[in-house]
Amino acid sequence: MSSELSWYFAYGSNLKKDRLKKRVGQWKKDQKATLKGHRLTFTKGYYGHESGKANIKASPSDEVEGAVYLISEVQFRKLDIEEGVKRGVYKRILVEVESNRETLEAQTYVMIKEICSLKPSPEYLYSIIEGLKEHGYGANIIDKVLKIACIPSIFLL
Repeated sequence: MSSELSWYFAYGSNLKKDRLKKRVGQWKKDQKATLKGHRLTFTKGYYGHESGKANIKASPSDEVEGAVYLISEVQFRKLDIEEGVKRGVYKRILVEVESNRETLEAQTYVMIKEICSLKPSPEYLYSIIEGLKEHGYGANIIDKVLKIACIPSIFLL
């Protein structure tokens, strides 16, 4: 079993530190990061989803704000279970993100099959917004996410 650490890029509800800690335990380091050439979406990925879940799609002129966490392969396997990798909901991919003026290779999750666009639940969206705040993102980024989710910012801020 490898104890080597790798970066995990979070852009959805795993941005919230308490949520991720419950899923994988403590990580070594975390910091803000941006994935360029992609956009954030909220999608129904399988018929069990009652509301939209975060996903990323290639989009050359866009970027997705998030965070990277330095975690072990054992922790990634725990995330694989939580993200529904064996059920065919998400898959793990390699991406390059910018963080602290450097490019990092990170792993993240993308939805395998999108059924349709769908608004996220208020609770799910709240965890994303709180996670963005925990990582130091300001009102402009939070408003961007709310617009993508089709939720007026006056309801959450």
